[in-house]
Amino acid sequence: MAVPVRLDLVASVQSHVLRLANAVARFLEERRVRITGLARGLPDPRSLLENAQQRLDDRAERLALGLVQLLRLGRERLGHLPERLSQGFARFLEQRLLRLETLAGRLESHRLSHDNILKRGYALVRDHVGAVVISAKAILPGASLALEFHDGRVAVRAEGGGHKPAKKPGTEPDQGSLL
Repeated sequence: MAVPVRLDLVASVQSHVLRLANAVARFLEERRVRITGLARGLPDPRSLLENAQQRLDDRAERLALGLVQLLRLGRERLGHLPERLSQGFARFLEQRLLRLETLAGRLESHRLSHDNILKRGYALVRDHVGAVVISAKAILPGASLALEFHDGRVAVRAEGGGHKPAKKPGTEPDQGSLL
């Protein structure tokens, strides 16, 4: 009585083993069902890869078409460039020619004005380097000068220099103001 019967112990251990095996089986079945349920919520990996590959192929094709279109547009723009460059250069030359004609007209007007002044009896005095002399004080004695008239030039040599301009007859010297 003090020691249990061996068969009872074996039967009890087998009963525990069976219960343990059933519990493990139920646990594994529950986990399988749960994983299967969770797996239903996940997309199919093959379909994910197929979709990604299809998008990649689509983008690669669009990129190639875009590059071809970009090159075509670039060629078209470059094709018009010589014409535009030619037109721009023609406009530039036209503007420069117009400006040159305007300046030539002004130069001719100044030349005619200069000639008209000389025809009225005035002379233009130039020094030995060709600069116009506008004051008697600027002429040194013995200086070589050129007098320009409407019908030619004459070389002359100054006898004196720095002369005061002659006074007009009948003019009184300036006495200043009393106030």
